[in-house]
Amino acid sequence: MSSIRGVAAFALASSLLFPPVAGFTPNTNDAKKIGKLQIVQDMDGRRSFITKAVVGIAPVIAFFPSDAIAAAKRAEIPLQKYESMSSVDYAASLKAKYTSEPNADLRDMFRKPALREKLQKEREERDPKYVELKAKRVEEERLLAEAEAEKEKQRIITKANAPPDAPRILVLGGTGYIGKEVRKKLERGGIFVVATSRNGRDGTVALDINEASFGKVESQVRELIKENKCSAVISCIGAIGTDADLVINGAAGQAALGAIQQPSVRNFVALGVSPDTKAAIPKGFEDYVKAKSFSCGIVISEFGGKENGVSYTLINPGKVEKSKTNYGGGASVPLDTIVDAILVGATAFYTGEESAVLDTPEQIKAQAAKFTKVKETLFTAANSA
Repeated sequence: MSSIRGVAAFALASSLLFPPVAGFTPNTNDAKKIGKLQIVQDMDGRRSFITKAVVGIAPVIAFFPSDAIAAAKRAEIPLQKYESMSSVDYAASLKAKYTSEPNADLRDMFRKPALREKLQKEREERDPKYVELKAKRVEEERLLAEAEAEKEKQRIITKANAPPDAPRILVLGGTGYIGKEVRKKLERGGIFVVATSRNGRDGTVALDINEASFGKVESQVRELIKENKCSAVISCIGAIGTDADLVINGAAGQAALGAIQQPSVRNFVALGVSPDTKAAIPKGFEDYVKAKSFSCGIVISEFGGKENGVSYTLINPGKVEKSKTNYGGGASVPLDTIVDAILVGATAFYTGEESAVLDTPEQIKAQAAKFTKVKETLFTAANSA
């Protein structure tokens, strides 16, 4: 309202200050001739003209867009003030500043919306500050998109490297006396299992340790784990009194080297030598004890002291009940007890168990007693009944 009054006042003042209009202002020299009545008529005519001018200007003032004045005020925002604004506020202020060029809003009032939009874009494109801000925003969006893509990539990698939601186990020596029972119990419990044997019989994968060159066991185990996304490896490989004792019993160490390279693996279980056998090595057991001890050392080195649920379990029975194989000295341990202890170690990541070395029958039995928890939490009810 104050602006309207100001414009009206300016019009009135102009009419009074500007030189009189011919035909309405009497000449002083002629005043005497015309007479007083003529002067009064001319003065009335001037007032009538001013009145008509004000009446004509008032609608234009009233129709003048109210946001034009606000835009003009925004245009006066100092440039340094933009530094304290957010990018959104800065863009809005800068846009208002530039689009408030002289008479732009007033002219746009009489243009079609499509033309107004076209001209607005042209103004923005000519404004260096707006162009710079637009380029900056495009760059920010590009960087944000790259960051989101990298985040998604890392999520996929993490998921691919993480252990599966349920145990998936590789059994080396899956057709031997102990390995066969381990495999059966896993399958009855609904746990995914892939097993190896010398010649690939009974649904196993062929892995002949005798014929494998150095490093082949490591690479083949690594590939089997990768293909099947295994969470654990159980080595039931062993031989006593053969010419290949060193090679066969040392294979568990090579398997551990391959297994640790696959990030999905969390647990490694191996069978070792009992303390009694180590204390008094029977004749013919030298290579067996040496190779088994070597393998167990590698397992501890590769799987010990790790985070994220990585652990090892070494089970060192003296004798296995009803087994025809002589494992050396020490008390006999039931086969089922050894199998249960093995499965507790192979599922340690899912049950929260830690690394363990089981040297005595009592320790093996204590570990086997935890199998109840494995059965309740991981084995499917239909298959474990």
